[in-house]
Amino acid sequence: MLGYHTVGNLTCSVPEHFAYLMLGCFPYGRLLPLPIAYAWLNAVHDNYPSGVPAVMGPIGLNGVEDINDCYPGIGSMGPSIPPAQITGWWYINSNTGLRTPLAR
Repeated sequence: MLGYHTVGNLTCSVPEHFAYLMLGCFPYGRLLPLPIAYAWLNAVHDNYPSGVPAVMGPIGLNGVEDINDCYPGIGSMGPSIPPAQITGWWYINSNTGLRTPLAR
């Protein structure tokens, strides 16, 4: 789940920058693709420094997470975690940069 920790403003360049980072291509050359969560954090931070982007996702049985999922066909994808197997949530915002487990 991608969004803002605070009230955010989606500037015109954020979606394009987000796509470039996820897909690993830039108008000026190729980059290594970033996982979706990190592409979002970087795109918002680069284009809207006063915004505080945030990402969160489920934690499954035995601590399984999908935090490093990449765009399909571009990189690795973690397991889909069925709702019945969600034991908690991870959360990152650009202010802390820390992955924080949240209670269910």
